[in-house]
Amino acid sequence: MIEEIEDQDFYQCDFTTASQWEIFIARLEEVIHEWKLPQIKKGPLLKKGELTDGEWEEKSEQIIFADVNFTLTRYNLKLTLLEDLVSPIEEDNENVKNQALDDIMSMENVFPPQCDGGNVNGRYNTRPHPLARWYGLRDFMVLAPARGFDISTESKVKILLSSVYMAVNNSNCQIPIFVQIHDPWQHFYMGVCESKGVRSEFEMVHLRRTPPHCKYLTGLLNLFKSKIASPLSLEPVTVSVRFTYVLRDWTSSTWTQEPPDFELPARGDPRGGGAGKTTLWGNI
Repeated sequence: MIEEIEDQDFYQCDFTTASQWEIFIARLEEVIHEWKLPQIKKGPLLKKGELTDGEWEEKSEQIIFADVNFTLTRYNLKLTLLEDLVSPIEEDNENVKNQALDDIMSMENVFPPQCDGGNVNGRYNTRPHPLARWYGLRDFMVLAPARGFDISTESKVKILLSSVYMAVNNSNCQIPIFVQIHDPWQHFYMGVCESKGVRSEFEMVHLRRTPPHCKYLTGLLNLFKSKIASPLSLEPVTVSVRFTYVLRDWTSSTWTQEPPDFELPARGDPRGGGAGKTTLWGNI
């Protein structure tokens, strides 16, 4: 005799249940579609200084993954409505670069000035965002953990990067997305930009000391060419350099000359006939 066994006596495993990681990726895709990012069209080339002088828009969404609150924020430069217009020929052309690559390669976006953005939520901000200044981007997203929780281990970084890789690929989003790593004040980001047949990965490294070969232009050029690793002869490389000087305890140093009296009118000033002052930096 075959004994009848009820279904409730069997252990059933539902393999269709989504994991936390899959839910996290799906939520990223959902936000991307809610913001209609896959439908964003290419805009005109930016003018010099527009990244700094232009008006920036921000929008954010909260996402939970592994009991940690994340904030996905989109930063985009507000332009005219012509930004959303594109010709059908250009849209179907596979050789047309996406907006991010055009902005990165534009010399007009190199080293835009940095302005004071004020104190927001107890943090000192600059304008535009550091990623806009470093890469010349007009539109990008940043995935950052909640305050008090930093992404510092390699395993966590790989999981988050894999998540954003899959999300932008599945949603056909061509806007770069970055993951904020370590403490916020370090401004350490890693990201990706997916376009037609091209994947651009954004990586950075913080060094305690500058390697000797990176202190000179020749070493930087050799490093750049080695990263390209092209078997063909390379075209001439255009280099842009910005020097930053830090004055430490300059008030305790001895001045080589008497400081100028700025209350006296300068030479040639129609408001008065006082003699101009000469400083280390020229006449005033």
